[in-house]
Amino acid sequence: MGSSSWVLRCCRLLALAVVATALACQAASDFHWTSGGWWKVSKGWETVYERTCWTKHCRGKYTTCAAPCMARCRRHHGELIGQESKCRVEWWKKRCQCRTETKTWPRPVAAAEALPTTTQPAATQPAATQPETDPLLSPLQRSALDKHNEYRRKHGVPLLAWSDEVARSAQSHADRCVFAHSLGAGYGENLAWGHQDIEKAIKDWYDEIALYNYNSPGFGMGTGHFTQVVWKGTQEVGCARGNCPGQNLWTCQYSPAGNVMGAFAENVPRPR
Repeated sequence: MGSSSWVLRCCRLLALAVVATALACQAASDFHWTSGGWWKVSKGWETVYERTCWTKHCRGKYTTCAAPCMARCRRHHGELIGQESKCRVEWWKKRCQCRTETKTWPRPVAAAEALPTTTQPAATQPAATQPETDPLLSPLQRSALDKHNEYRRKHGVPLLAWSDEVARSAQSHADRCVFAHSLGAGYGENLAWGHQDIEKAIKDWYDEIALYNYNSPGFGMGTGHFTQVVWKGTQEVGCARGNCPGQNLWTCQYSPAGNVMGAFAENVPRPR
């Protein structure tokens, strides 16, 4: 490859990285985080934004509806922003003139090149990652994602991506302030009560590794948090702190769920 071709390729890659960063920063400045996700209102329309990133690209989904109509629906059904179930059914979507737009943009190349290797085929399990300085993550979200991926690197499993959709489900359960697992969410789930911050909660979950028997892999009541944190087949995570009086309730949910009976040997590898 000639020097001019190499320079041209580098310029193109740099341009892609600049575009990706600009898109993320624009979204961060326009939207603010609520218990239901990234949300904004402009000129009578409200938009809920969901974003997921993989190795080489990110995808954002924007759902825009008439703001006064959605506000009436939420008051009627007692639902929160971004957590609507009854207000997102087809009848209300038509009444509130909802529309959905999906955008995809490239991830900065430098972040993709820094990924650790994995033996899992990319066709069935993309090695998801998230930039350390992603402006769309709140401090709590970034801490939760980074701490999970810190431990997953030790086991050589694909890194997790942050999911706003999973995070909304986690927030909905955490705000119930009941230290018991949710039912019917369809996600894996770890709970912690009373920890000062999310990193300490995740550390306690991971420290269950001391009790895990790799010679007899399987589920255990004393190790289930650890095995979910490092579960190889899990791709996305979303965490939240419950707005509970006098105490913190931390909830992390995972997609796809881990701790599948009969699948521990291939999904919970030893530390490298």
